[in-house]
Amino acid sequence: MIRTIWKRGKRHNLPSIKVIDESAKMTSAAGRFAGLDRFAARKQVVAELEKLGLLEKVEPYKLSVGQCHRCKTVVEPLVSMQWWVKIKPIADPAIKAVEDGRIQFVPANWAKTYFDWMYNIRDWCISRQLWWGHRIPAWHCANCGGTTVARETPAVCAKCGSDRIEQDTDVLRYVVQLRAVAVLYAGVAGSDGRSEGVLSDDASGDRVRHYFFLGGADDHARD
Repeated sequence: MIRTIWKRGKRHNLPSIKVIDESAKMTSAAGRFAGLDRFAARKQVVAELEKLGLLEKVEPYKLSVGQCHRCKTVVEPLVSMQWWVKIKPIADPAIKAVEDGRIQFVPANWAKTYFDWMYNIRDWCISRQLWWGHRIPAWHCANCGGTTVARETPAVCAKCGSDRIEQDTDVLRYVVQLRAVAVLYAGVAGSDGRSEGVLSDDASGDRVRHYFFLGGADDHARD
């Protein structure tokens, strides 16, 4: 739902307004409610609407609300920088391998499901807002705002040479489907002359990571 609303807004060139910050407090965009806790702000909004005579009624309504599986608090949708994997460079050769018969599905009818998934595949978000895990290999510069992506921890910003750099706070999301596609692609594009790709669950993490095509950070709605 959040992603659908985000895309609709982007399609109509609507501004992205962030009224709740990372501490669940209302931002300056919330006007007179700025600084309030989200729950307190909602009560005051209702009270203000009632005061202005704009509230018709209040009634209980059951709905599914996202919660953190660790602390059980309500998760609010936020617009933030995310890291994405470009999937088309991986999907195209994997599709071709099935189309020309180098890889076959048993039973064969599963190929239709595979093509439906692969032809309509979208880029995958690989960042998670967690306190633990494998950190995104990106460092942001406080001097020029540039981003340095590197295998080893850089001492300075690659753009301006400043040492005022900090690693991205997000961690990598482990995506099972991405691993499967990457392994399949490894079988297709291997240099050992194999004519058939084997989808194996024993592929090493290094090999899979080799086929990550980092698209970089971008503003997206996350849910």
